[in-house]
Amino acid sequence: MKYSFEKSLTFDTVPQIMAKVAPLLQANSTIDFDLTSVAHIDSAGVAFLLELIRLSQALNHSICFKHCPANLVRLEKIYQLEPVLANYIKSTHASRATVA
Repeated sequence: MKYSFEKSLTFDTVPQIMAKVAPLLQANSTIDFDLTSVAHIDSAGVAFLLELIRLSQALNHSICFKHCPANLVRLEKIYQLEPVLANYIKSTHASRATVA
């Protein structure tokens, strides 16, 4: 199954998005989360993605994040989450090597 996020993953939007996504995660053993339309992600958005990973592991389900914005790649480096997210990020809008 594919699920596309829209506009932003922020402190203001994450609670509503989680309410929509949690049941989908429980009902589908594999979900590709498409972040193509995500223009902004903050620390709450990163925490949300980590929670999706945690939930998928608890359910023994498979997820991945595709077309991640450069902002996520920056936050991944700042928070030193590359080892955690590396197995889940399948494609980004920016090269991981060139984002400072």
